[in-house]
Amino acid sequence: MLGYHWYGLGHVWNHPWPMERWDVKMSPVVTGELEPFKMGEWYGGIQERLWMSSSGVALFVDFNTPLFASVNHQSDGRLRLVAKNVSPYQEDELSMRYTLLQERDVKAAYLSLVGKAFEKPKSIPNEKIFRYPVWSTWAQYKQDITQERVLEFAGAIRKHGFKDSQLEIDDDWTPAYGDWTFDATKFPDPARMVKVLKDLGFRVTIWMHPFANVNSEAIKEKQYWIQEPSTGKPSIVTWWNGKAALLDVTSPSSKSWLKTKCQYLQQLGIDSFKIDAGEACYLPYKRRMHKPLKSPNAYNKLFVDLCLELDPELRALEVRSGVASQHIPMFFRVNDKDSNWSTINGLKTVIPHVLNQGLLGYPFVLPDMIGGNAYSSVGFSKTTNFPSRELFIRWMQVNALMPAMQFSVVPWRYDDEVIHIAQKVCALHEQYADLIVQLAKEATQTGAPICRPLWWIAPKDETALTISSEFLLGNEVLVAPVLDEGATSRDVYLPEGRWRDANSGQEFSGSAWIREHPADLDQLPYFTKL
Repeated sequence: MLGYHWYGLGHVWNHPWPMERWDVKMSPVVTGELEPFKMGEWYGGIQERLWMSSSGVALFVDFNTPLFASVNHQSDGRLRLVAKNVSPYQEDELSMRYTLLQERDVKAAYLSLVGKAFEKPKSIPNEKIFRYPVWSTWAQYKQDITQERVLEFAGAIRKHGFKDSQLEIDDDWTPAYGDWTFDATKFPDPARMVKVLKDLGFRVTIWMHPFANVNSEAIKEKQYWIQEPSTGKPSIVTWWNGKAALLDVTSPSSKSWLKTKCQYLQQLGIDSFKIDAGEACYLPYKRRMHKPLKSPNAYNKLFVDLCLELDPELRALEVRSGVASQHIPMFFRVNDKDSNWSTINGLKTVIPHVLNQGLLGYPFVLPDMIGGNAYSSVGFSKTTNFPSRELFIRWMQVNALMPAMQFSVVPWRYDDEVIHIAQKVCALHEQYADLIVQLAKEATQTGAPICRPLWWIAPKDETALTISSEFLLGNEVLVAPVLDEGATSRDVYLPEGRWRDANSGQEFSGSAWIREHPADLDQLPYFTKL
């Protein structure tokens, strides 16, 4: 890796940019959780076995190779790829099949992978999600959601004058995980609740996953779940909400069962689904399935295929895991972010994660909750620790010109100025929505990401190859949000060409830095190319 800059593979918890700044030990290249206690063991829930370099080299490895990778481990400056028939793989034969390409530069290297390493999207997700914010109950309420709180949440969104693409009823609306009916205590009249939401103009989505907890009724229907080979009983795995069986996505009856449950919800008026998990890391190593899997990642791929079958027409879905699924027209969400300024899964990782996901061939990126998930510290505690006022504002600005915006922490928990800034940010996103939709449609033709690294228009520019705090929307809008606490200015790098400050109208020549460019708390620095 020495002497060049590398991109691809997946996500890591702190995600330095470019990849040669990572330090990851030899780990299986299968989809998994990004968790602080597993740091360095997984490459995230959205990953691909592909790489590209500033030298113009592009590389991809076959889907079924039992692949392990290390990246600059202990600062050795190397990308190491090894095929091994050890857990989590169960291959009968050992081989590594890969393709190596040489192009003129890193952009050409990326484009050479389109159609070879992955397919272009076949169409785009529902346009409304590109235009207006998603509103989720998760960060605001965590698992303490009720019918009353959902209606209160919806009423407050309308009261404060905000638009929406959809309202998500998130985690813990069921009596047990895997039983896809409303908890009668928390939601005494779900049909009425959905009607009220519809009357307020909301499209309604609801949280789903592939697990059935041990206390559920669903787990008793053992034919739908991955089984223990010796007993035929559901194989029990651990996930963040307890111990559970995992849906057998190779089984037609299992898929039909889940689709029937979703159809019941759709009859209540639920429009689509926010779908969690699906990563291969949850597969039991010893397992019996309707059809055996050649690779653990095949589970994740089949799961995402099934997700699209739950909403093939509206396509208002959201998933958080994916492998070899670039052709699927849905939003792929980045991992849960922590509500801090840091490079440890905080605000400073949003841009690198969004950019790298685009370079894996997933243009329809949902950057997760504005302000983070309000966890108590780095990790997945459900204790609420809301972002500071300043952090929330800067996070809104980071997301303003990304493919989609998602609120959960609400602007009105702060003050009137924050509400005003939030409305201003949403208006800016709506102003550029036509361009975002145009770029989404372009992705179906070319495979190009919507949000692009600066090197997309300057592939030989050393600064553009390494900058992690700016991004392009298409080729002609450069976004340089403030990422440091207390800052009211920042240095901005402009690639070659002439650029206009979209706030002041001042013009600048590119291939140069603008030092201490002003950025008051209510201002997002961004530039348009002349």
